[in-house]
Amino acid sequence: MVLRSVVRGGGNVGRNEPLTQEPFERSDFALDRVSRRGVFVGLAASCATIALPRLVRAGVSLPLTLRELVERSAYVMVASARESHSAWESDSRGKRIVSYTRLETLQTLDGRSAPSSDVFVRTLGGTVGEIGQIVQGEAVLEHGVPAVFFLRDSVPGTYSVTGMAQGHYGLHADQAGAFRLLPSSHLPEFVNIDEEAAVARLRDKTVADCERLVGEQLRAR
Repeated sequence: MVLRSVVRGGGNVGRNEPLTQEPFERSDFALDRVSRRGVFVGLAASCATIALPRLVRAGVSLPLTLRELVERSAYVMVASARESHSAWESDSRGKRIVSYTRLETLQTLDGRSAPSSDVFVRTLGGTVGEIGQIVQGEAVLEHGVPAVFFLRDSVPGTYSVTGMAQGHYGLHADQAGAFRLLPSSHLPEFVNIDEEAAVARLRDKTVADCERLVGEQLRAR
């Protein structure tokens, strides 16, 4: 039995209720839709493990354009999550759970050499002992499954996923055997998705297409 703290934002945070014990399965560790601003408002208001906010409808956010996603990223790569661990950390917003995952680099897509064959990625949320925290809008890294990652510098020695779930794309094989990008199922709800949005431009593109599009953005700087 694990105590679960759900971080939900979007400008409307429900009335606090006592934290109750309920089963917390790995399959439950999915993120609902939330804006980046709402994530941090929610963290400040509800990451204390003594209270669980009432679940409310999440807010909406603006999608990153492909140019923004590339410009904010230190690396773009195909990688596979291997192992991870979670720990409590404190900052100006209080205490929260963060997870550190080792990624095995399989292919770089931006013409830059990866810093090493393995990189460590920091994401918000996780489970420590009998306490679990879910941060909506954050990327969920599935172990052993190759994916495309847009990574930005984080705390020294680690990276974060750029734009949270907006910088994480699953891969699926088409009938010809080519791997194509699939936007994260944990994206926030967007105000509007136009043709410049990264999730629109990269959806169903092959890995080679993604590499070409990223290269175009880097050359246009």
